[in-house]
Amino acid sequence: MSRSRRDDVQPRRPAWVGPGLVALLVVVGVAGVIVAAVAGWRAGSAPTARTPAVSGDSQAVRLGPADLTVPHAWTRVNPARAGVSRLDPSPTLAFQIVPGLSGHALVSLAAPADRSLIPSSLRRVLKATPGRPRPNVLAGHRAWSYLTVATRPRDTLMDITVVPTSAGVLAVACAASRPVFVAVAGCEQDVQGISLRGARVLAPAPDLAFTLRAGAAFERLRRLRDLGYRALRAARTPVAQAQALQDVGTAYADAAGGLSPLASGDGAATGLVAAMRGAAAAYQFAGSAAAAGASTSYGTGRARVRTAEARVAAALDRVTHGVG
Repeated sequence: MSRSRRDDVQPRRPAWVGPGLVALLVVVGVAGVIVAAVAGWRAGSAPTARTPAVSGDSQAVRLGPADLTVPHAWTRVNPARAGVSRLDPSPTLAFQIVPGLSGHALVSLAAPADRSLIPSSLRRVLKATPGRPRPNVLAGHRAWSYLTVATRPRDTLMDITVVPTSAGVLAVACAASRPVFVAVAGCEQDVQGISLRGARVLAPAPDLAFTLRAGAAFERLRRLRDLGYRALRAARTPVAQAQALQDVGTAYADAAGGLSPLASGDGAATGLVAAMRGAAAAYQFAGSAAAAGASTSYGTGRARVRTAEARVAAALDRVTHGVG
């Protein structure tokens, strides 16, 4: 290929990144406040009054932004001693709840692993996907519970109750081996109070896991895309240009892959994931055209990217405003 033709493919600046990108950047800028946008109409505090703590019979424990009031008889132990394999100890507190009995309460606060809203720190220990949640109330807040859930690989059972918040999902799990599980089942009802600093409780809903994760996912996507565009502006060869475009495409594909398990059905979340995958394909097509020095295909790729960006912006706007 002649020098002049290859120069036609090289960008001096990404002028082809048009209004679609501007609109998307504006919408992505509000992605981090998706939770705040829906928190008002998904207020999770139930009208049930909290059980007052009896002086000397309770203790306050702190986990991240959450403060809980639990029975004084709950004795803090190392999470590794709770008899639950693969438990992530970093966002988890463990308590022995009956003296002399190998049964434990686990309190964890982390991002939801999937639509069950079970935090990732606990979801990883389960043998299988839990069944349908049972509506519950935890310290006056609406919650979901999963009862008698098997863990792996040990013969341990759990009751898991989850309260979603704008800072992640707070879970209280009651865990013990089968012979003594009946003695610890329902331990979440002993939690007397929950308060949050700088966060708010949300009501559990099937699409809430997507909402909680979308803000962070799009913030990371924005950073990676900005890096890609800086590389695109600096590119002076088709190879460098192709790499920058492929990097942006990979960022879109990775973000879509991470959010896909949290979306289902034909709603706005599923549409957003599909639009993100379309953007990944558009950038990868443009990158391949740049690498080949194919000016005509590259022009087609530019048009595809603009269209894909507009679709992502529209889909993200529908998620942000609760449409679909």
